[in-house]
Amino acid sequence: MGKTITYYLIDDADGRIKCTYSNWTGVVLKLPRQLIKDSDDRAELNHSGVYMLVGKDNLIYVGQAIYKNDGSRVLKRLK
Repeated sequence: MGKTITYYLIDDADGRIKCTYSNWTGVVLKLPRQLIKDSDDRAELNHSGVYMLVGKDNLIYVGQAIYKNDGSRVLKRLK
């Protein structure tokens, strides 16, 4: 059975990208480091979530942000 993956270029192919997968409520966002500051308008980042930071030599840090009344959320952790 096939599935649909949709890529939405928020800026352009080298910028921010939103990805959705059919029959899944999650969202994947690709945010280049230099565009995180321009992502305050992304509602998806104002919730709990899991994020990955890719560094030199493709070293990956995986983190989790849980929405709390103190303003904790994915965007705050990324900043």
